[in-house]
Amino acid sequence: MAIKYLLLRQFRNYLEEKIEWHPDLNIICGANAQGKSNLVEALCYISCGSSYREAKDQEMLGFGQDFFYLEGLVEKGSLKRTLSVGFGADKKKLWRLDGQPQKKLSQILGVWHTVLFSPEDLQLVKSGPANRRRFLNREMLQLYPEYYLSLNQYQQALSQRNELLRQSRNFGIDKELLRAWDDNLTTLAADIFKKRQKVIARLSPLADQLHRQITQSEETLNLGYESFLPEEKIAAMSQAEIKAAMLAELETKRREEMARGLTLVGPHRDDLLININGFAARQFGSQGQQRTAALALKLAEVELVFEETGFWPGLLLDDVMSELDTKRQKQVLELMVGKVQTFITHTNPEIKLVCGRKFLVESGKVRPLKGA
Repeated sequence: MAIKYLLLRQFRNYLEEKIEWHPDLNIICGANAQGKSNLVEALCYISCGSSYREAKDQEMLGFGQDFFYLEGLVEKGSLKRTLSVGFGADKKKLWRLDGQPQKKLSQILGVWHTVLFSPEDLQLVKSGPANRRRFLNREMLQLYPEYYLSLNQYQQALSQRNELLRQSRNFGIDKELLRAWDDNLTTLAADIFKKRQKVIARLSPLADQLHRQITQSEETLNLGYESFLPEEKIAAMSQAEIKAAMLAELETKRREEMARGLTLVGPHRDDLLININGFAARQFGSQGQQRTAALALKLAEVELVFEETGFWPGLLLDDVMSELDTKRQKQVLELMVGKVQTFITHTNPEIKLVCGRKFLVESGKVRPLKGA
């Protein structure tokens, strides 16, 4: 699977550019603040429908512009698909697949899978649970479009339930209404719990294998899921049983929730556990161990996409190579280049190119470098 070209119109600092990508390796060079990361953002956006910087759509409009447009041609074996999105002054997005309008984002998720690796991802192990949930959600949204629907509906139900809890501090609680939201929330949560647990179980051995290759050591890497229920129980229980267990847990937290105006149980409070040799890497791992674990986890995403779909995703390495030592840079390239279409941003245009294509970005203009 590879993207053949990307067309940008009035996106960030790009007025209009069309870039023809190499199916193997693409190195995007240029000084800081020229648009390298904006280009990666556009690739990420057309893949998963949102900015990896968590920017709002209107923030990606070119200066003084009232719309942006992105288009890419994706090849999956013998199949070619054109994917495009436009965002206009009416603040509405229009996705098209092969020229046909798509009403829902879930209809385009998975057309072109990508795995993004940025310097912030190197802090994945030592950062807070919210970042690890975000990592997990982003991968699952692309692989399982139905997860997007469950997560989106859950977040809406959670917002409504929290608002009801906040109101209860001043006006008392409407028990019937709260029970209705409890029922809706726990139904969606049970589905999310099960899907997350299954993906983590798939991801863990892949990450461990890559971790061993990167470190060439006997250290083991293991992933787990921390929730109000032990991970092994979630794996063994049906969704109906998980729903019932969460309803009971919500009942025990009722007074505290009303006092704080927050829902204290659910997948929005869970964590991805990352252990090295059986110990929590966040608390006991060295900085080098934490970075290596994060690298193995991101590369395991690539392998999981291939296992699930039969196609390799695009790998987006945004300014991350400079954060890795020479040995780990070499290991990443050896593990990925040749089987995965890879995009690397770099400030040095003199970086050596073994294969593929090299581009120079200057003030929102992209040109292939001579001889690249």
